[in-house]
Amino acid sequence: MIIKRFTLLLLGFLVAFFFLESAVRLALVIIPDSKLPTYGIYQKSDPILGHRLLPNLKGVWNREGFSRVETNSRGWNDYERDFQKPENTVRVAIIGDSFVEALQIDKSKNLGTKTENWLGSNCPYEDVEPGKLYDVLLFGVSGWGTAQIYLAAVNEAVLFDPDYVIIAFSGFRNDIYSVVGDPYKPYFEINDDNKIVLSRKPSADHGLIKSIYRWGRSWSRAMQISRELLVPFVEARKAKRVESLVSQEKQENKKGIDQLVEEGVWGLNGETEFVKNAWLLVEGLLLETKVELQSFGAKTMILVVPSSQVVDYEVEIVNKWADEESITNVFYREERLEVFGQKNDIPIIPVGKHMASHNWSEKGVITRFHGFDNDIGAGHWNENGHAFIGATIGKKICEDLYKKNG
Repeated sequence: MIIKRFTLLLLGFLVAFFFLESAVRLALVIIPDSKLPTYGIYQKSDPILGHRLLPNLKGVWNREGFSRVETNSRGWNDYERDFQKPENTVRVAIIGDSFVEALQIDKSKNLGTKTENWLGSNCPYEDVEPGKLYDVLLFGVSGWGTAQIYLAAVNEAVLFDPDYVIIAFSGFRNDIYSVVGDPYKPYFEINDDNKIVLSRKPSADHGLIKSIYRWGRSWSRAMQISRELLVPFVEARKAKRVESLVSQEKQENKKGIDQLVEEGVWGLNGETEFVKNAWLLVEGLLLETKVELQSFGAKTMILVVPSSQVVDYEVEIVNKWADEESITNVFYREERLEVFGQKNDIPIIPVGKHMASHNWSEKGVITRFHGFDNDIGAGHWNENGHAFIGATIGKKICEDLYKKNG
């Protein structure tokens, strides 16, 4: 009798879930793009990289901007690629965080496509070596730091035999365990011999219940939509739980470190050991990236990810903001890395300087490179940003190709 009741209940649940799933899928077909919720885009644990997008995902991103996302078989928000580089092709790999992941915009308008198109239209490489084509690949994941970018470069990007690897550098917030506290990410540190060493490997994020949940989530649109609706509440509870476990003293220390992180990338508090070591760590990782990629025959360039506060506004507004924040040099990151690049023979792409120059020289005409809809001028790159940066990267590569081929 009990078994019969259980069977009936299970059958009823499955039938109800089937109709719910069917209704959700039908609604997603009918609802206009502008009204669609974000769904179907998830990360998975990786024993080396910590986390990355799942392969062969199909979903929608509508939290900021809009795109129908389809990851390739390796889990990158990019077109399908072969490991073997096509003949007569210059292959470029761009590696970074959410700016390179570019969920906010369609692939046809993102950084990879814009760089590839600019090179194809404006860099007549056939003048120096006839028949050459361009192929630009994207390796981007939200929340990555320089450590994960380095690991992706030497463990993933090199599999595709790139000629150039562009490292998109944003800062050092995601590289310091005491700041992030995420056990599912890899971390490096400088040891007593001044060498960069892996200090923390990513913890495994597995378990039977999680595996069952992820299996159901991977195919059920109803579960995906439900998860998206619950995200704000889950994140708020998680933050509150963490806060309750941390002593007041540690919370105050954490606030102090957060302030050092925020100010350190602008050249403030540079005399503190924390900021000094943070910069030494990320510069060490960037140099290690260059050295290892060189052994694979790839040339490293560093793209300094621009700040919207600096590049999206009139110079008067930027100067006022900088004064309020006690920032004396809004291009500190670019100029510090330019010195670092000259010392270590790594070309730097200070795109923020070019963006600011474009806006500050166009009287009364401001191009917003960041943001969408009501949040224009902040957030991630929009179509203007991707196009401008793609062209800037293309010019840098084109200059180098002509230099190499004389």
